[in-house]
Amino acid sequence: MSLQIINARLLDPATELDAPGAILIEDGKIKEIREGAEANFAGAQTTIDAAGLCLAPGLIDLRVKTGEPGDEQKETLETASRAALSGGITSFVVMPDTRPVIDDVALVQFIAERARETSKARIYPAGGLTVGLAGEAMAELGLMADAGAILFTNGDLPVANAQVMKRAMAYAASRGAIVMSRPDERALTGSGVMNAGAFAARAGLSGIPVEAEWIGAMREVTLAEQTGCTLILDQVSTARTLEIATAARKRGAKVYTTAAAHSLFFNERDVGDYLTYCKVNPPFRDEATRQGLIAALKAGEIDAVVSAHDPQPPEEKRLPFGEAAFGAAGLETVLSALLN
Repeated sequence: MSLQIINARLLDPATELDAPGAILIEDGKIKEIREGAEANFAGAQTTIDAAGLCLAPGLIDLRVKTGEPGDEQKETLETASRAALSGGITSFVVMPDTRPVIDDVALVQFIAERARETSKARIYPAGGLTVGLAGEAMAELGLMADAGAILFTNGDLPVANAQVMKRAMAYAASRGAIVMSRPDERALTGSGVMNAGAFAARAGLSGIPVEAEWIGAMREVTLAEQTGCTLILDQVSTARTLEIATAARKRGAKVYTTAAAHSLFFNERDVGDYLTYCKVNPPFRDEATRQGLIAALKAGEIDAVVSAHDPQPPEEKRLPFGEAAFGAAGLETVLSALLN
């Protein structure tokens, strides 16, 4: 059987292709690609007109939170996979911040099995870096890696104890495993709910200063260099953090960065009249920082954009801003938003 898809916007990061065109599929495999607005394949048995649509390899999302296990009313692996596929994402990594925390072999295996049973997307579990994500003791990283954990992270909770973090990084390095950390000096973040600055002050809301991120990043990068660990600085939202990561790479460190898609689209003023649907962490920064992130992405200083998918039920968002939950959905919209 032959199938042609015509009038598509063809995207292929491997070849930097971004052009109108058509593809020919025979027996489930791509046989030929032609560029051009009028490209087609005479004799194809079936035709799909993809006018106004993009055709690209499936995307991989490195940061997705679901509620399974424990908070299935927020999201299940099945509903997350449907959302991902509708947004062009065919593979994604699920974070360990669940109830219970994914911090042992049995739970890694549970996620893998549930994914096979319910999902048409490829789902990869991230293992908890510390027991219960409490930051007090390293979790069973080796056993979880053997069971299929693709990387290790403490999710949204930084490891406050530097000795525990160093020990975990050293062990991860010995296993060739990846550690992902969202840099945050919690003593500075405190009870902040949005970007620190004049806008937060006028709104009467406690702020999260940019230095809380980059001071945390300095520690993580230093430990990664000392241990030889491969480190991903997760959801970078400040220029200084990017400078720290870039400098470390130039010294030979295996340090990479991601940025949340919404940090590229919105700034602190989008919070407006206390719009809790714009309450995320790290928070939307000022416009100059947002533009700096876009420039860094174009320059290749940001290694990946993540959806930071973290859906919350309405009852946890329809609250005063200070009380509302952090988080926003993103799987379905990240690709279209980035392309637009």
